[in-house]
Amino acid sequence: MDDGIDILVDLAGHTRDSRIEILGARLAPVQITYLGYPNTSGLDNVDYRISDPYADTDSGTRYSEKLLRLPESFLCFGEFENVPRRTASPAADDGGRITFGSFNNIRKINQQVVKLWSEILHAVPGSRLVLKSRRAAESITVRNLCAMFESYGVDSDRIEFTPPTATRFDHLNLYNSIDIALDTFPYHGTTTTCEALWMGVPVITLVGEVHAQRVSYSILKNLGLDELITYSADDYVNLATSVSHNREHLDQLRTEIPKRLSSSILCDVDRFVDQFEQALLACLDECQ
Repeated sequence: MDDGIDILVDLAGHTRDSRIEILGARLAPVQITYLGYPNTSGLDNVDYRISDPYADTDSGTRYSEKLLRLPESFLCFGEFENVPRRTASPAADDGGRITFGSFNNIRKINQQVVKLWSEILHAVPGSRLVLKSRRAAESITVRNLCAMFESYGVDSDRIEFTPPTATRFDHLNLYNSIDIALDTFPYHGTTTTCEALWMGVPVITLVGEVHAQRVSYSILKNLGLDELITYSADDYVNLATSVSHNREHLDQLRTEIPKRLSSSILCDVDRFVDQFEQALLACLDECQ
């Protein structure tokens, strides 16, 4: 209190090396949790949790905090490195073979995810799936995931595991070999979703009730890409399949998506900061 802090914002929640316990001491008149942890703090002394019109529902997570909804998006990343993008789907240079990809943390891949991804691979003959993650270099991880896919009839030679790249440029450039990104669930991608879209790769997502399964939904809604959003397992598989069969539309998306992203609030730092600041000031006024 001696420092005169008016608003204290926690960015870690209940994650590793978090210092969220200091919020229990009520160090500021307004205390907020935001961004780094996709759930409630559960603390009586945390007043607000920042969200947006899409990332949370009234019937989803039960928050101890009051939801503070920014008018457009709770996220803004500005921009990534300027990596040359393909203007046509990679399948055009690969004999028409569709390459699906997911660069999410492998911990987000569960039995249900593998089941649906396997259905997609069966529905798109000759297709493959590229998984990129720090753990993709671990032999036990590769063996376990291959066994999961094989249990659904997918040969392991259709799954490619890619370890971390040396540079972020190289990481983003890998998206030039991906036709369609498949989002994980019930824990969506965040940075990975933005990266894929930055490189013009469509991201197909499956929406749920809680925040963790609504982040990609929020991102796609802000880009007006409702056509990439699904609400059931069957729709998720069917959409991935139908999009993969329409190469002309894939090429159109590859050109259109970066334009939509660059004109959205996710890339407009000034607009986002103004909305963020106004929301914080409104909280301060409400608590005084």
